[in-house]
Amino acid sequence: HYYGTIKERIESFMAELDNELWKVGVMSKTKHNEVAPNQFEIALMFNTANVSVDQNQITMDMIKKVANRHNMVALLHEKPFQGVNGSGKHCNWSLSTDKGVNLYDPETLTENNLSFLVYLLAMIEGVDRYASALRATTATPGNDYRLGGHEAPPAIISIFLGDELTTILENIALGKNLPVAASLKLNLDVDVIPSLRIDAGDRNRTSPFAFTGNKFEFRMPGSSASPATPIFVLNTIVADILKEYGEYLEKELKNKSVKEVIIALVKDRYNKHKRIIFNGNGYEQKWVDEAKKRGLSNLKDTVEGLPALIEEDIIQLFERNSVLSRSESLSRFHVYVERYNKQCNLEVSTGIKIVRNQVYPFVIKYISNLSKSIHRSRKIFPDEDLFKYDIDILKEIILLKNDMLIYTDKLEENLASAIKIEDLYQRARFYANEVKPTLEKLREKVDKLEEKIATDAWPIPSYYDLLFNL
Repeated sequence: HYYGTIKERIESFMAELDNELWKVGVMSKTKHNEVAPNQFEIALMFNTANVSVDQNQITMDMIKKVANRHNMVALLHEKPFQGVNGSGKHCNWSLSTDKGVNLYDPETLTENNLSFLVYLLAMIEGVDRYASALRATTATPGNDYRLGGHEAPPAIISIFLGDELTTILENIALGKNLPVAASLKLNLDVDVIPSLRIDAGDRNRTSPFAFTGNKFEFRMPGSSASPATPIFVLNTIVADILKEYGEYLEKELKNKSVKEVIIALVKDRYNKHKRIIFNGNGYEQKWVDEAKKRGLSNLKDTVEGLPALIEEDIIQLFERNSVLSRSESLSRFHVYVERYNKQCNLEVSTGIKIVRNQVYPFVIKYISNLSKSIHRSRKIFPDEDLFKYDIDILKEIILLKNDMLIYTDKLEENLASAIKIEDLYQRARFYANEVKPTLEKLREKVDKLEEKIATDAWPIPSYYDLLFNL
């Protein structure tokens, strides 16, 4: 097996992965030097939705197989390391005609062709009305650790349009004359930008749903998720809204021009749904406060997010579009809740075993060796002040060890209590509200012990080793 620095090993792994993917017809490219140390990105070439989803699944499988050949194990967990970027997926979504014309190409926006505005508005309204359904597609235990920081968007769903598109919609919907760069009169009774750059994309990495030039990018899905779920939800909500628009246009065009009808549609629907548009920093607390004022939901974790699947309006959305029946929606909810419970149980059980079988024995050994060292030294140098700092460190390690054992005992009690809860969703709530916070406190104590104890005495690779020295 090949051994080297982690960077060399991953570069070798990625090169072989690229080669294997091309063999099976998955066109991809890798991007090195992302934000976190030794972070890589795999970008699949754009394709139709069903093909892209299949290729993503093939890639996940290939990652595991190639990793095994390099004497590594590929984890698809979203957030294995505290304080380091998690792993996620960006679903790039657009809509085209059967002739290959991109309906989300802003360069098509002219005085005589306003269709771009209709499709743009359909996504805005769809995301606003069914934001909870999109949030549910990204609700997994691993993603709970990732969302809200380190290049991952917050749990509050909003749309980033950028200043140019936002200004156009504001001008049309509100009849304003907001200042815009190089504005041009297009007989819409409002000022608009004459030509939108196709690369007038988003550089705001805190946005969960962003317009990026000629497509939308949904950034909330985690690395372990199948993109099929967010994609079919996006397809459904846009199709549902476009059906409404089609009926509206068919009715109104009997007496009005296309331009008049579309302008009226934009004024009506944009004013109702513009609350979902936010171009600022999604990490700031003031956005959380502002989102609450706007009435946007903040479903912080899986337990809060999954119930959207059984909301009546979501069930009816899928039923009327022949996507999911009522029983299928209910089944998905129960399956996802059960998955959450099993993953939480696995994480907690593993944490307990690591503490009991690895960390605790080595901490006790370290305490014993340090105590003996201090005791022997004091026999040679009786002055207690000479060893004040050594004793303080010893005391701190002992206190951390005691706290670690207290939280471990509590976790074992919590696990026993969780298993007794028959209702799966109530069990999930117990895991989220009682068990996982205790696990987090245990992790904090273990991390502090890792900082205090010599590396060669620590039973498992340290954070530094994992990121730089493997």
